[in-house]
Amino acid sequence: MSKTKSIKKISSAVVKGVHFIIPFAVAGGVLISFSYITDMIFSRDAMYGLGNENPVAVILKSLGTLAFSLMLPVLSACIAVEISDKGAFSAGLVGGILAQNGATLMLPYGNTTAVSGFIGAVLCGIFAGYIYRFLKKLTEKLSETARQGVRSILLPIVSVLITGAFMLSINPLVGLLNTGLSGMLMVISEANPIAFGAVLGIMTAVDMGGAFSKAAFIFATAALASGEFTAMAAVMSAGMAVSLSVAICSIVFKMKFSQKESRLARLNLIFGFFDISEGVIPLAAKNPTTVIPACTIGAAISGALSAGFGCTLIAPFGGFLVLPLVGRPLLFAVSVVTGSLVGAVILGIIKKEPKVKYTEPVAVEIKK
Repeated sequence: MSKTKSIKKISSAVVKGVHFIIPFAVAGGVLISFSYITDMIFSRDAMYGLGNENPVAVILKSLGTLAFSLMLPVLSACIAVEISDKGAFSAGLVGGILAQNGATLMLPYGNTTAVSGFIGAVLCGIFAGYIYRFLKKLTEKLSETARQGVRSILLPIVSVLITGAFMLSINPLVGLLNTGLSGMLMVISEANPIAFGAVLGIMTAVDMGGAFSKAAFIFATAALASGEFTAMAAVMSAGMAVSLSVAICSIVFKMKFSQKESRLARLNLIFGFFDISEGVIPLAAKNPTTVIPACTIGAAISGALSAGFGCTLIAPFGGFLVLPLVGRPLLFAVSVVTGSLVGAVILGIIKKEPKVKYTEPVAVEIKK
């Protein structure tokens, strides 16, 4: 396989993997947000923190946390399957769990400082997929019976073992990268809140749910645990602006979109409401030089305004659904709308008209 084809295959596998984890992100984030809202309503003086007091809230939070915990393993497993076949699923899944736990050669049960996160899960999926392909190729000259037996019994064991050793080795390095990135963001946040929000906004939008976006989200969730709530508000406002920019543009500048593009873009009105930026990926993949810059500028403005206004958020997900949990909700909404409108206008200006233009559906009267 040529280098170009390999890159395309990896890119396609990562995009499909991200599509598979969107439901986990939605379910996990919304359930956790509902748990916080439940405790705010029924346990206003929660002793153990929101989501940990009311029995219903505890159940909602536990389910949401479980859904979140499955994101990275599912991502790496799906990438591995796309690169190879279903036989690579086990190696990808195990490796994704190791990436999430931060397991290393010295601490195989996990280390919080060595969590490789989204980047580690992607690397794991790619590695597991190609390792399984290589092992599978080695069995091609065996007889049909021997080949089936080796692929059913031996290959899963060997692929899991090799992939596990790979993750135990790279987790400390990727974890160090994540720690360094978080440290840099903390320095920026103390020096200039507006610049801090803009950087988080750029990270959220520049790769549409990829490594930088997940790094910003992970930083914001870690900040929640330490009692810092402006980062999460900035990340969420930026994520919402990404989707809403494309959706608004498809409505205002509809002649710049084909019918298929228009349907995909308008779906992002719903995605944007719930802070799901991955819905923009198909459009960004088709027009990366226009969609990504426009959405990134809009997201940067939303993030900068949110942090500059001092908006806070204690929920890790939910979009406008968790507006009751936002500190300074009106200013948060202003941040989202402003960034979305700017992104939509920029995209409308720089996007070229499609070869097949958008046409309004025409009613046809059928005579009997």
